[in-house]
Amino acid sequence: MHPAPFATPDAEIAALRALLAERDAVLAERDAALAEREAALQNAGFEIEKLKVQLAALRRDRFGKSSEKLAAEIGQLEMLIGIHPVSTAGPPIRGGLVWVERSPLPTRPR
Repeated sequence: MHPAPFATPDAEIAALRALLAERDAVLAERDAALAEREAALQNAGFEIEKLKVQLAALRRDRFGKSSEKLAAEIGQLEMLIGIHPVSTAGPPIRGGLVWVERSPLPTRPR
């Protein structure tokens, strides 16, 4: 399918310029949206780093007088950052390590 022929070369040039202007407008919109998304992503990255620093400070202070309160705050920050799953069905987490309950070893006859 061929475009309709133009009456004059000037009409064709004008139509092509209009198409280029339309394309430039679409590209400018995409660039603005991309810049906005990149800024939001960078802000989210900064927020995650800030929360990680807070979490590290809370973990250091974990074994003080109000350790139960801190444990709750740590859990909330970990869920917010996504460090460990929300489900508590897995093995318990203590001090950043996963503790797995094991069955006792069999005894050997002497």
